Formats: sequence, C-alpha cells, structure tokens
Amino acid sequence: MHHPPGLKYSRHHIWVRLEEQTAYVGMTEDVHEEIKHFESVDLPRVGDELEIETACMSLHTKSHLIDVYAPLTGRILQINDTLAANPNNIFISAFKDGWLFQMEYDEPEEVDMLMNSDDYITLVIEEGVSGLLVS
Repeated sequence: MHHPPGLKYSRHHIWVRLEEQTAYVGMTEDVHEEIKHFESVDLPRVGDELEIETACMSLHTKSHLIDVYAPLTGRILQINDTLAANPNNIFISAFKDGWLFQMEYDEPEEVDMLMNSDDYITLVIEEGVSGLLVS
C-alpha cells in the first residue's frame, strides 16, 4: 500500500491533505484491500457541520454499511460529486482524485491528533482495517 508521507491519517483509515485552513479528506487504499466494491455512498452536503470522530457519511456494500468519521471539526466546503454515480472512484487515484470531501477545519490543534504515514502504517500492521463494518 502507498501512504504518502505528506498526508495525515486517522485511526478510521481516513487520509487528510491539509491546505491552509482547509483539508481534502479521503479513504486509504487499505480499506480497498478489505472491501473491493461499494454499491452506493451517502455523501454529506456542502455546509454540513462536522465534529471530530463522528460519522459524517456512509458507504454501502451488498451486505454492510461503513461509516466514515470526520477527522477534524469544521464544515463541508465541497464534495466529490463523481462518487454519487460511481462510489468506487474512491480507490481510483485514492490520494488524488478519489477524495471524499473538502472541509474547512476550526480547531488547528486537532491536526496534531492525526497520525503521520509511519504511525499509520504501524496501526495497519498491528490492527488491520477490521472494525470498519457496521452491519
């Protein structure tokens, strides 16, 4: 798996690309190893308020629901509209074009709670991506 060192990562297998006071948010390729195909996606709306560690959107497989947890507190600025028609675009160029949404974040100190690539790789080695499936 590729884990770009310039990104931050959450324990929920979310990557974060910081750009000033905004962040692009996506799902890591490690999830694709566990879940090969999504049927649909429930995207947040522009303007939605997010609170760190709370579910902000969900992905559906044939038999499971996967909640996506906000990596930071803030609000949605933009969503990746291509995902509504093809949710599997999440894994096509996952760290570039497969982003889920762009957000403005309110609490810069929350960025320090995110992992660097080395720490995230250690998490995946030790724990895998188990625990993603909700139902």
